[in-house]
Amino acid sequence: MFILKSFLLALNFSIDYLRIEVTMKTLKRILWIVSLFFVYLIVKEAIMLYASLLNINEYFAYAMLGILAFVIVWFVILPMIRMFAYRAVFSPVASITGIEKSMLKRNKHLRLLLTARGIELEEQENSEIEYKYLLGKLQPQLNDIRKRYVSQLFISTGVSQNGFLDAILILSASVNMIKDIFSTFNGRVSNRYLFVILRKVYLSVAIGGSEGVEYAVNELMTKLGSDTIKSIPFVNVVSTSLTDGFVNAVLLTRVALITENYCKLIYIEKDRDLFPGTKTIIETTKSIVKGSMDIFKRPEIFGEKKTNILKKWLGKE
Repeated sequence: MFILKSFLLALNFSIDYLRIEVTMKTLKRILWIVSLFFVYLIVKEAIMLYASLLNINEYFAYAMLGILAFVIVWFVILPMIRMFAYRAVFSPVASITGIEKSMLKRNKHLRLLLTARGIELEEQENSEIEYKYLLGKLQPQLNDIRKRYVSQLFISTGVSQNGFLDAILILSASVNMIKDIFSTFNGRVSNRYLFVILRKVYLSVAIGGSEGVEYAVNELMTKLGSDTIKSIPFVNVVSTSLTDGFVNAVLLTRVALITENYCKLIYIEKDRDLFPGTKTIIETTKSIVKGSMDIFKRPEIFGEKKTNILKKWLGKE
């Protein structure tokens, strides 16, 4: 399981940078086929969860299904409808000749938007400098959106112990985050590019919602001979949960950066220019989740010794 999940995660990151068209098409087919297997695992988790609820009480199971349906409608379907409601303003152009026209259009749109939000703006030398200047004014808001959703997903999926619930949390966080990014720009990308972004969301749900991360932690501990750590009560469970949460946070960070690039870049020579490097994604995620580690500093929850181990494991010390 862990080998398959690791393969899918690595393929999902590396496929954006492949240059050979035939190889890319082949690997994409493999990626989608393997992802279907992980979707099957998520569905299996959902069925197992429902069976567990039925064992408790039939009406309780029905009530939970009703709550789940409400959550999906409210936190996934409605935000997606709002997402498509934005006007398609920000999409990379296919020709160099269209750069200047698109840049002027974006500058006018962003100036009106920022002025309406009460932000004072200065005149710039030319349209290119002005565009970078206006994007700089929006960047703090984009950073806040990314930080909020990634840290929330890190904690929520770290606490969750069910792949199906993880999948729902990842889907909800991704859709709402993309909607908020479009809201910040007061516009979205074209339908073509939006569906590309949503495919990234699907793969994130398939990877993050499937079981398997716990095997990574156990295998790593075994290979390192860390029996001492595993013998400490709850550390193994907490480490596994945090690993799961971190993987999901990485996947969400990737979706955020890709969405931002689609909105920012005016012209791209190759599609892979839109996708940030793996190192950038990992480092950005680490800088976000380190702040979320404050919740694990409380000795009454994990104990001082165990907290230090977890902080060291995540690279905070």
